[in-house]
Amino acid sequence: MRFPLVLAAAVAAVLALAAPAAAVETGINETLNQTVPTAVKSQRLGAHWVRLWVSWDQLEPSPGAFHPHLLGGLQGGVDSLKQRGIKVLVVVQRAPAWASGADSGIAPPRDAAAFGSFMSRLAQRVPGVDAWEIWNEP
Repeated sequence: MRFPLVLAAAVAAVLALAAPAAAVETGINETLNQTVPTAVKSQRLGAHWVRLWVSWDQLEPSPGAFHPHLLGGLQGGVDSLKQRGIKVLVVVQRAPAWASGADSGIAPPRDAAAFGSFMSRLAQRVPGVDAWEIWNEP
């Protein structure tokens, strides 16, 4: 009879002193044709993360040449989210034809180093990103 009581007391003490479980973080995806800005909507919904999308084939249509409007839009979106304390995950997808040798953006690049170079330059130009996702559902 004494052992079960000691065991119960030990379990109760461990549970009472245990650190609380980490809170669940929620997130949303930015989608095309939204009518409410992503940062505003995310903050209103209480999201902790936003998943943004980048198409390599559109962002770097020729080797070494970033599309300035798209790069600026990505940086602006990241900055707006970070100002509200929201974490940013960027999904990078769709290899350009010059990197893949294919007409379809879903083909992988022929040279992994070309993709590595692109990602390095992109991460340097958009430093506020918290996480990078390589391809969506590879």
